[in-house]
Order: sequence, then C-alpha cells, then structure tokens
Amino acid sequence: MKLNIDEIPDEGVSIVATSSQDEWLNQLFKKALGDRIGDGDSLKLDLTASLIGSQVECLGSFYYSIHPICARCGSVFCLHEDLPLHFHYVSAADTQMGRHQKREEEINIAEDEDFSIYEGRSVDLDPMLYEQLILAQPTIYLCKQDCKGLCPQCGINLNTQACQCVPTPKVTPFDALKGFKVSK
Repeated sequence: MKLNIDEIPDEGVSIVATSSQDEWLNQLFKKALGDRIGDGDSLKLDLTASLIGSQVECLGSFYYSIHPICARCGSVFCLHEDLPLHFHYVSAADTQMGRHQKREEEINIAEDEDFSIYEGRSVDLDPMLYEQLILAQPTIYLCKQDCKGLCPQCGINLNTQACQCVPTPKVTPFDALKGFKVSK
C-alpha cells in the first residue's frame, strides 16, 4: 500500500484493513505466513500515519490468528497474536550531508525503533509491514511451552496420552569413560 505524503492531514491518517476485505493485505499475509494460514485465519491492521516535518511516523498494531504446526508434537494449533507496530520513514533528502542526525534528534527516534528511507512524495508501507510480521514469528512454534512431544519409540503424542514404552538409556560419547580406571 502506498501512502501519499501530501495527503496526510495534520491529525494523521488512519489505516484499518483486514485480510478478508482488503486484497493487498491478504497478499501480504499469504506472502509472510502462507504455510501457517488455515481456514478462517485472518490479519487485521490498525495503523495511524502522522507527518512530523518530512518524516512519517507509523503507530498501530497487527492482530492475527494462524494455525502453525508444533515443532515437538506435530499437531496443528491456533495462535492469536497482537503485534504492536512503531516505525518511521525518513526522507532521502534529509539523510544527505548530516541532516538526518538533526531530524533524528528532533523526533527522538530511539536506536531500537525501526526506520526506513523513502524517496519522492509517497511511502510504500508493504515492505516494512512484511518485515515486522516476519520478525515477530518465533524460530519454532510450540503448541504450549511445556509440550512433551512424541514418544521416540512408538510415536504417540505424549501431551494426550502416556505410552507404555520402556525408556531406552541415552548413549553418549562419554559412556566410554565410565569403565576408565584412574590409578594414583
């Protein structure tokens, strides 16, 4: 979605979109989280873009529900997330000859906040929104923090039932040292 800088009023512009009604957001949702999206899953964007000098400040949130696969037990589960968004767009003209530093101090862009550079009179929100959505995803998905996973012998989901398998002792390279006798 492109945002025209000249059309942002003093109070800012509000952008409310859902993946079920807005095709551009649906495409972004599928591109970012395609294999984790199930029937009925959705993404909602609620964002306010304000013009501060020549910078554009975007503040809002994503709310989404997805159905990823648990990395331990292999079950599909529902995950609901509310992701806060806060990022800035800095004009390319302000970054020349040290003028960016002055603007950064005026607007108080903290080191941990995201910012991107825009050229011309419009800002493309899609790359930053995509990045924020991707970066918010965990390295692995777990249905619950203490997921027990699958039995390595019979494959039963240990979260739903206990198996009758006899535990096998773990063999490590250090087991060879158990028989080692140290003489003094």
